[in-house]
Amino acid sequence: MLTHYTAVTLRSALLAAATLLASESIVLAQAEPPAGQQEGGQQRGGGQRGGGQRGGGGGAGGAMGRMFGGGGGQRGGMGGMGRGMQDLREVLEADFQRRDVPIFVRQLSLTEDQSVVLENLFVDYESTYQPESEAITASMTEIGRNMMQSFMTPERQTQMRDTWDKMQKEMEAAEAANGAMDEDARRAFFRERMQKATEAFAQQTKDSGLDAEVKAAMGALLEKIEAWTTRKALLRTNFTEGLKAVLDDDQLTQWPAFERFLVREKTLPRGRISGENVNLFFVVDELRMPPAEFAKVEPIFNDYETRLDSALRARNTYLEESMPRVFKAMQSADPSDATRIFKRQVELRASVRDVNEEFRKTMIAALGESTWAKSLDAAIHESGWDRIFRPTGTASMFEAALKIEGLDPAVLQAVTDLYTSYRVELTPVNERLKNLSRTEEPEQIVREGERFVSMISQGIAGMARNMGGGADQQREDPMRKAFDERSELGTRYEERLKALLTPEQFEKLPRGRGGRGNGGNGGQRGQGGQGGNFDPQALIDRLPEEQRKQFLDAVDKNKNGTIDEDERDGVREYMRQQFGGMRGGQGGGQGGRQGGRGGAAGNEV
Repeated sequence: MLTHYTAVTLRSALLAAATLLASESIVLAQAEPPAGQQEGGQQRGGGQRGGGQRGGGGGAGGAMGRMFGGGGGQRGGMGGMGRGMQDLREVLEADFQRRDVPIFVRQLSLTEDQSVVLENLFVDYESTYQPESEAITASMTEIGRNMMQSFMTPERQTQMRDTWDKMQKEMEAAEAANGAMDEDARRAFFRERMQKATEAFAQQTKDSGLDAEVKAAMGALLEKIEAWTTRKALLRTNFTEGLKAVLDDDQLTQWPAFERFLVREKTLPRGRISGENVNLFFVVDELRMPPAEFAKVEPIFNDYETRLDSALRARNTYLEESMPRVFKAMQSADPSDATRIFKRQVELRASVRDVNEEFRKTMIAALGESTWAKSLDAAIHESGWDRIFRPTGTASMFEAALKIEGLDPAVLQAVTDLYTSYRVELTPVNERLKNLSRTEEPEQIVREGERFVSMISQGIAGMARNMGGGADQQREDPMRKAFDERSELGTRYEERLKALLTPEQFEKLPRGRGGRGNGGNGGQRGQGGQGGNFDPQALIDRLPEEQRKQFLDAVDKNKNGTIDEDERDGVREYMRQQFGGMRGGQGGGQGGRQGGRGGAAGNEV
């Protein structure tokens, strides 16, 4: 398991060139915030099908890695870097952990003697895995430390600060002469200057010999990781075969169902595209349907379990087997081979997503035209497409307005009608976003993967030159455009709601999409800069599902899914922390089911 320091060092080593010139200028120029990596999972209990663990795939993550923790909404090449780091983190995670013991005992009905054997297997597994994992981690740390000593000199840190100060002054002068820039103009302004700065830095690293040094170190690192993936698979097989050797016939009969449970529990949360990490067993569990309604969907679970397991195994196997090929593509600077790999990876990820979508429709159809069908449909969408289908800030404002004590009945009815109209208009926008996510998210992963390979294979000069995103930076993002349209829809309805309430009543509502206090115009979303136009919610809403959840986990203190007024300073502070103390921040799950026996209720896997 990567330690926090090691994760920081490794990510810093890979991103040092970008770090020297990035700071918050990247955030402002791209109008996207950094995304955090969520640590661990969230323990949940049982239910009609048995519970399990809901949450991300655990593991340590460093501040530098979190700073660029990639996603489809992050532009300029950092998304691919973040995904590459996340894949690397998962390679270094143990397949089994000591807290898994009660799950094995319970699900397989192990006897006392068998439990002793299981404990011994865990001891052997840990005693072998841990030192070997620590050895490769130590090697990474040493490589990273050596590169950081070359990168992070006082002179280069001063260079970064001077570059940023110069760009800030140029922007302020341009706005003083020509008026405030809109979001696109500001992004283009910084992009042009960042491109020049990165080209200059790339040439410096090449001339100094630092670029060649990094390429050699990276080659050694990738060779170690390639060898480790093979070794890790062998340790996993030895453990499972050792346990199966002491099971009786009845327990061996249960093993396939138990293994399906483990595959879901441990690997389903590793989804990268919306809908990929949905666990319909868990969603139905959480809903707590009446027995009569649950009986309508229960027969569907057998086929769902089999199909999902097949899709997951195909995805997992290819991801593991293809990683060494990606490393070779990095070393040989062969982006075409990497492109083929990434395309196949996203095809298999989409297959998992499509299984979930197919059985969502099947379950909804089984429930018929009922309230439970609508509730299940909403719960599934919020679980797999939370970025799109979670309650919007505007919806939260309406919900709060409907609870205002002593509201005039006529006003209450007007608010109710207005809220209904808002939801009617919102529905097709959300459906359009979902449809766009089916194509845009996989394509974005491929583009980011290509850029990641290009950046690493070309050394520091390649990292610097690719930091601006190349042609992809100029590409219009249809999902971003749709999110902007949704934001504008929310702003319009917030203004209409404001007209129905007294100023005192409106000011007590939670912050919505527009941002009160800017003359009712909703502020200038995403423009960053100095002053009060920084709208973190607009930025966070554009992040991919996985990264949006992780960012909110760090800054959304009241867990309402929205950045409220009193949380805005926390967003800025979080962004400062992710940049490792450099200048910045001045603007701008899964449950399971084992066969017919239910899951591991309340146990963390």
